[in-house]
Amino acid sequence: YVLGYDQSPPSTSSGQALRGLLQRSPCTHGLRRGLESSAPSGLNCRRYSRYTPTGKRSKMSSSYFALAARIRVPSGFLLAALYVIFAQPTPGKLLWGAAVALAGLLLRAWSAGHLEKNRQLATGGPYAYTRNPLYVGSALAGMGFCIAGGRWWFFILLGVFLAAVYWPVIRNEEAHLRQLFRTEFATYAQSVPAIVPRLIPWRKSPAVQARFDWKRYRKNREYQALFAYVVILLFLFGKIFAMN
Repeated sequence: YVLGYDQSPPSTSSGQALRGLLQRSPCTHGLRRGLESSAPSGLNCRRYSRYTPTGKRSKMSSSYFALAARIRVPSGFLLAALYVIFAQPTPGKLLWGAAVALAGLLLRAWSAGHLEKNRQLATGGPYAYTRNPLYVGSALAGMGFCIAGGRWWFFILLGVFLAAVYWPVIRNEEAHLRQLFRTEFATYAQSVPAIVPRLIPWRKSPAVQARFDWKRYRKNREYQALFAYVVILLFLFGKIFAMN
């Protein structure tokens, strides 16, 4: 869930379950299901398409997007393996890290409760502050676990991963959104930043008041992120106990 991957098919073995856990999480705006490979999504688009932000294909952008899609799973497993092996949590670092990660988890939960995948452009709740709140929540959660892990170079690995995988996907998906919603998305994108939240929430209409819906939260399966959060904390607690 920290990596923000899209949903994956059900698994039957423990190894597949771990793979599924790392690959699943509801997208910020979702992707079409049942496609061969899923990409992390921060917007409601169909598939990890190969359009440039202007909506036109280019060989360079297509190659880069394809590379990001290929490396996301192996690099995610590599990050997880490095974290398991080299994490050196302490009670103090774990406390602070867990608090930061929880803030990211709450942001993701808030986002999932406003998300109607592939049906409408989400502009309420956290989407009134940033166009990619699930990505922001995942990054914040990742930073929290970097703090809890006790290794400064965890932040470097996380930053490289976010820049190499998340950013090209965000740009690619926004190109599709511009085609899907055209004028509506253009107006929204002019007022709401992609990543860094604005201070005052944007409202496209005073009469429109989007509300959090637990049904959306469950439908987007964001509870899996809560499960992952608990599992990681238990692992870190166990590692502290083992080191002592």
